[in-house]
Amino acid sequence: MTEQEARLTKNHKHKIVLHSFICVGIGLIGGLGWVMVLAGSLELWPIPPIDLSLPMTKELWRNAHIGPIMNGIFTMAIVSVSSYLLMRMKFETIFYRCILTMLYGNLIGYKTAPFISNRGLAPHDGFMNVLCYFSFYTAALAAILLVGMAICAAKKSLKS
Repeated sequence: MTEQEARLTKNHKHKIVLHSFICVGIGLIGGLGWVMVLAGSLELWPIPPIDLSLPMTKELWRNAHIGPIMNGIFTMAIVSVSSYLLMRMKFETIFYRCILTMLYGNLIGYKTAPFISNRGLAPHDGFMNVLCYFSFYTAALAAILLVGMAICAAKKSLKS
């Protein structure tokens, strides 16, 4: 490893793990929405059932629960294999920012999708839909860049 080569810094690893757990926690809380949609109400014994009117798309509420959890686990996996990724010093910060962009872009997309008409598949029909669309779009671009950089870094690590 030369002076211009680097691995993910310890500080960035700690921050990624922190943000990953934040997303996992938000995903677990999102499970409440999924349960309420499945049950049709909020039931917390001994409190009587509370009728809540949530958008009734079970699939989107399931995604709002599972999506952030899976993204958090994926980013933790990246941290666990990061010692095998050797990259140029200037790319280390870009790599770190791609991880956070992907993590929070997907989180925002998954959490806004149950409340909009077309699941964020097109950038129209109001602010929430545009927010969902661009969140998923940005996360997808960050994920593509992240995976490409990881492949290059792994190949570089093999050569050294």
